[in-house]
Amino acid sequence: MERKHVYLLGSTPQLLRRAIDALRRRYPGLIVDGSDGHFPVAESGERADAIRVRGVDLLFVGMGTPRQERFVESQWSRLGARVAMGVGGSIDVLAGARFRAMPWMRRAGLEWLVRLAQEPRRLTPRYLVTNTVFCLLIARALMLRAGRWLRGG
Repeated sequence: MERKHVYLLGSTPQLLRRAIDALRRRYPGLIVDGSDGHFPVAESGERADAIRVRGVDLLFVGMGTPRQERFVESQWSRLGARVAMGVGGSIDVLAGARFRAMPWMRRAGLEWLVRLAQEPRRLTPRYLVTNTVFCLLIARALMLRAGRWLRGG
């Protein structure tokens, strides 16, 4: 089987080292060709070029949503990777700095609650705004549907 060359982008240098060690223990044949932490958006092109030079197959970008998706989309033609995937906080989880919810909580759709407990300052404003907007949109859709039903439509 062909060995894949991997690059991790995002997180801190210390957490990247711990995540790479964990990946190498779990996948002994894995080739981690490099890693880089967070950087200013203005340096996106430089970082993409550095990744292309490495000739990586798989790029895992852990910079959080929507920044990681914007980076991949804006730099895709420069990256040279076969696959680029936004992985959010997965690098921190691999490094042991964060933990995932228990399986029953994941199945119940409650992983957000575990994330909120781990990072309340950062996530409370986000969850309050996005969840409120989501609930309002659902309520609006339900009211529109109920109105059509009441009118016989």
